Amino acid sequence: MILPRGATQPHLKLIGLSGLSAAFVASCMVMLAPRMTESVNHTLEAWGWRHQVAQVHREVEQEAVARDQRVVLVDIDNASVAQFGSWPWPREQTGLLLERLAQYKPSVIAVDIAFPDETSPEQDQAFMASLQKVEAQGVPLVLGQIFDSRLDPSVRVGSPGLQAGSQSICASGMYRESPGYLGFFRSKVPAQTSFGHLGSEPSPLGWVRGVPAWVCSSGQAVPSFVLQTLRSMSEGQLTQEFKPGMAGLSDGFTVDLKEQGISIPVNRAGNIIVPYSKPRSELISISAKDLLVGSRVDTNLPIAPGAILVLGSTAFGLVDSVATPLADNVGGFEVHAQLLLGVLDGQVPRVVADAPLQQVFLIVLAMVVAMLSVWGASLLPQTKLGAIKLHWLAIPLGTFLGVVAPWAVANVFAVANESKLLWPWAGVLVFAILHLTASATLEAVRLGRAYRRTYSVLGTFFASSSDVEDTQLAFSQGESKTREAEMLLLSVRMRNFSRLVNLLGTAQASQVLQRFYEDITEVSHQQGGVVLEFLGDTVICGFPCSGSEGEGVDQLQASGGLQPIFEAANRILEAEWLENNPQLNDICLIASIEKGTCLIGVLGHNKRKASVVVGAPVSTTLSLLELCTENSEALCVGQGMAEQLGLKQVRQSEGVYTFQTHDQLAVNLRQPRFRHLGQFLMQGALTPMDVWAVRPPAKWIARSEEGLRADTNLSNIDSMVDIGE
Repeated sequence: MILPRGATQPHLKLIGLSGLSAAFVASCMVMLAPRMTESVNHTLEAWGWRHQVAQVHREVEQEAVARDQRVVLVDIDNASVAQFGSWPWPREQTGLLLERLAQYKPSVIAVDIAFPDETSPEQDQAFMASLQKVEAQGVPLVLGQIFDSRLDPSVRVGSPGLQAGSQSICASGMYRESPGYLGFFRSKVPAQTSFGHLGSEPSPLGWVRGVPAWVCSSGQAVPSFVLQTLRSMSEGQLTQEFKPGMAGLSDGFTVDLKEQGISIPVNRAGNIIVPYSKPRSELISISAKDLLVGSRVDTNLPIAPGAILVLGSTAFGLVDSVATPLADNVGGFEVHAQLLLGVLDGQVPRVVADAPLQQVFLIVLAMVVAMLSVWGASLLPQTKLGAIKLHWLAIPLGTFLGVVAPWAVANVFAVANESKLLWPWAGVLVFAILHLTASATLEAVRLGRAYRRTYSVLGTFFASSSDVEDTQLAFSQGESKTREAEMLLLSVRMRNFSRLVNLLGTAQASQVLQRFYEDITEVSHQQGGVVLEFLGDTVICGFPCSGSEGEGVDQLQASGGLQPIFEAANRILEAEWLENNPQLNDICLIASIEKGTCLIGVLGHNKRKASVVVGAPVSTTLSLLELCTENSEALCVGQGMAEQLGLKQVRQSEGVYTFQTHDQLAVNLRQPRFRHLGQFLMQGALTPMDVWAVRPPAKWIARSEEGLRADTNLSNIDSMVDIGE
């Protein structure tokens, strides 16, 4: 089906309505269901980290790049536990491990292990002695402690390791207060030893997304394990500074290490987002067993001078297993290693639009960009098929631009500020999905209505809906489609129409012709027929024959199958629309009826198809119209119709005209009066045919009486055979 050009273009009002509706629903979801959108954002974020790591891994394999030696994991693994006994080890054993690590001259040793278990004072003293030996070699030590807001307040193990000078951070109210702690031991640690908390901030999906920059306890702020590790490398101070977000899309803090030139973004919730930017296979991990076996330092181990050593555990039972986007079960020190490398590489991400209102702003911005893109595409020329396709492509492309453009603009700010963005895709993706779905639905409904309207209009050019379907198939396949149909044909002509055109002009004459078409079409359809073809001042109507071949003329007649065509002919000949209009006094309607097999369908060239009806009955009805004109008759019946009526077998029995049926029953003929006009050789026929005239309705006689008397045929009306009442 070929639709009008206007219907093939996207409707801007409907697209705008779908955009507003999608933005409203997406904004409501962000505002009323923040946990759901947060879960979606974190799911996409985890997928992004996995995708980035996979790409980095491929690049490393292709370029054969050496593994990053800046951070080395020292793992108390299952092999170490099997070698030196189950955990907890004696404190002197752990101290010996730290002494061995110090011999490699690292920048710092960060101990991601808590020691809440009780032990003897001798063991504590042995461990303290090892700490002093390490620091005597100039290697800073950072000990991890567990501060968590979910701890029972009664949980206060050992020494909390608090340091003065950070009360202002807790006074800001940004960071959570930990009611309890899992510290070290009763003994006092060396003054140079620093502490960092081992807390984390999980995502709703369960994997570690970030770590609090500080945790407060008793009014003192304890920096995170990673911040304290970085600070101990330079003996500098950690400073916190508030910086407005990029273009108002994000806000939060930054933690600065000015001596090292490091600036770490902290989101509005006080968390540092962990960048999982390194493949796990690229992290160097050394078993503690390899360090403790023997009495000398193994120079073959991949520990470079100045490396950051993170001591942790993956052994079963040490309760240090967490989930990350890269794996479901890893040691907690792997998270710290990823964050350390991210800080050193400047890859700690800044969260954009962490608040619902800011996400709503992004949704609105995406909608505006999408609508502008679609509107811009509508201004393109519409003369080419490619332009039409581009207009439709503007909806998904414009929506895509609406989703990506704000991210691209914000990313420009991020590059300028040397930071990485974490983009909240949930809201804008929901907007995009809803917008595309709503646009497709509304446009499908609109095009469906346009299709039905076009189909309905196109159907008026054909005799039936099957002809319309044949036309579509003919256009698509470049073929012609025809069918045979047994029809009762009624042809109607408006006499003297050419003279009317000369008298009234084409404008008024066309109105008369339109009324003529309308009247015949309405009457035909009301009587169960269809208009097959308009031929200027002539209309050919068809009435499908009721009853299949072989049922007999009597059954067809008794069922009233022939009555509708005569009722239609009488109503058309009455022509009530011609009354009370002096300008149409010269107009006279004539008609003819014939029965036979017609060829109906679609013929023509691929560039011009036409609905046609051809066959002997068509030629006969048109010739009968000429006889009506020559003999001043209103309605003539051809031989095929006469045989159907049984006019050749008409006989009178007891004053009633009947015809012989196959079971010898006399059936009353309730038909108009007929008169045999004679035999005529019709155009295209090989033998003469019998032609009958039918008595016209009284209105036709009254209106045409003067003309009929002039033709001297009015007396013939009274001589017609009266069949029926």
